[in-house]
Amino acid sequence: MDKKIHETQPDSHLITNNGRTVVNEMMEEAQRIEGGGPPRKVDLRTMPTPIKLFGYFFISCVIIMGIVVIFIMIFDN
Repeated sequence: MDKKIHETQPDSHLITNNGRTVVNEMMEEAQRIEGGGPPRKVDLRTMPTPIKLFGYFFISCVIIMGIVVIFIMIFDN
């Protein structure tokens, strides 16, 4: 009987091709083209400053709009 694992749990074995780790065989070509190997988490601290500033501005606008909507809902007569 197979041991069931949750979809977010890693497989017990990884596929290797010429010593390189391949997470998904269908993604092997894309990984080779991108030259980065298996997908990794993005380190946001390494982003260029203009992109970080845009992100901070965008997130701030979303939070401010949410607060404004809450105040309008509360104080609307």
